[in-house]
Amino acid sequence: MIGLIGLVALQMFCALLYFCAVYIVSFAVGVWVAFWAIHAGSGEVGAFAIGSVAGLAVFVIGKVTFHTGRSPVVRWLIGMAFGIPAAIAGFSLVQQVWPLVMTSTPWQYIVGAIAAVATGATIVVRLGGVGSPSGPGSRQLPSEFQ
Repeated sequence: MIGLIGLVALQMFCALLYFCAVYIVSFAVGVWVAFWAIHAGSGEVGAFAIGSVAGLAVFVIGKVTFHTGRSPVVRWLIGMAFGIPAAIAGFSLVQQVWPLVMTSTPWQYIVGAIAAVATGATIVVRLGGVGSPSGPGSRQLPSEFQ
């Protein structure tokens, strides 16, 4: 029974880490702003609120810019600005968690590369997809963002 609880706890912890890896740019900005707010004297609750707003603002600004950018170069740059750090975080996540489960093998790097691709692709899809902004199957922004 204890082993099952430990396995579920590890799975939930890995899911939380994956969520943070997917949103690593927004998460990192939120943490940096929260630390700045603590050192500026806002207290822990205020720092948490300010950091949360800053992280959310980075993601929303990136998503809106990704959707409204008509140039494929701009969309590619925004996708890479969010995707590359997420891919690095996904690979690093596997490299750190793998030794907890089994010994280091070449499979650690293969699974790490798969996790990197999956994490980077996840954030690009969550930003708004890979299609053109006016192509079929693309989602339209709400009217207040257009």
